[in-house]
Amino acid sequence: GRLRASSPDLAGALTEANLETLRADVAFLGADAIDRQGAVYQESPELARMLTKMAASAGRVFVVADSSKLGKTALWRFGRLQDWAALITDAAAGRSALASLRKAGARVIKAQCLATSRRGHRREAVVGGC
Repeated sequence: GRLRASSPDLAGALTEANLETLRADVAFLGADAIDRQGAVYQESPELARMLTKMAASAGRVFVVADSSKLGKTALWRFGRLQDWAALITDAAAGRSALASLRKAGARVIKAQCLATSRRGHRREAVVGGC
């Protein structure tokens, strides 16, 4: 494959061919947008194809997208949350958006914000089902 200049993603025919021969237990995929029915979108056709192949080669798929991506669409739809393990999003995700996704059959996990202790040490992110 080739490294895209606009982001640290590998894309192209060689990357896609390699993904067809690989097997992953778990894949974490990013998304540019997720609509209220659980469709997952990407702006780039190359990345949409690559993410489709990644999802097909994984036993379980998690989509990672912050709350700014929810309730939106983009040019290329590459999957549905209902077909995958869950969406992982941030604590700022609105109740209405999450309710719509759950009603559509998607599982949602909210990652809580990182906290800083009184001594200035960062704590681990807390992830919990919602």
